[in-house]
Amino acid sequence: MRRLLVLSVLLAVLVCMTATGCAESPDFYGIGLEVIEVMDEMVQSRDYLSLFMNNEDSLNLLDTVFNTGDYDKPVSVYRLVQTDPEKWLLAQLKEEEREILESFSPALREQVLIRMKGVSLLNNQINARRGVETLAVSSALQALLDKPELEIEEPEYYLFVFKKGVPVLITYSWHHASGMFCALESTETESAESLQECMKSFGLEVIPVDIP
Repeated sequence: MRRLLVLSVLLAVLVCMTATGCAESPDFYGIGLEVIEVMDEMVQSRDYLSLFMNNEDSLNLLDTVFNTGDYDKPVSVYRLVQTDPEKWLLAQLKEEEREILESFSPALREQVLIRMKGVSLLNNQINARRGVETLAVSSALQALLDKPELEIEEPEYYLFVFKKGVPVLITYSWHHASGMFCALESTETESAESLQECMKSFGLEVIPVDIP
């Protein structure tokens, strides 16, 4: 009887391990907070930023915009999904530029689309709207962590929004997680609806994520 019970338990464990419904998904939220913790340390150090740029405007931007002391607990988290990169790209091009793209061979066309598929590229465009200095500082404050537990075939993108801190875009890829500040206006992140309206122009779908 005891032996049968042990075998039943082992069988149940094996079934759970192999079943899709029992597979343990990555802790995107926890990993994201680890990346943000490193970025928070970066923004508290003028010496760190001065390794990459030493002009006073950049250092002042660090103090006045990025170093808010508010990166411990996000008020909301959103998953960002690039729904149709090709459709979005075509909408950005002028008629003559679309004609050039359509004249490319399938191989060259695919190379163009590969460059447009990453949400990180769109994040740079968002930061560029706030000025060259903001783009430069946010680029210098990127963090990358090795995460062997991340075994995902396609990248995932999560946006962490804070009450006072600059939002952070976390990119999860094979064995790595990276973070970059996303200099959105406070009005653009005050609700899921306002964020979706903002991201629609970048061809992104916004999906709210439950946070612990």
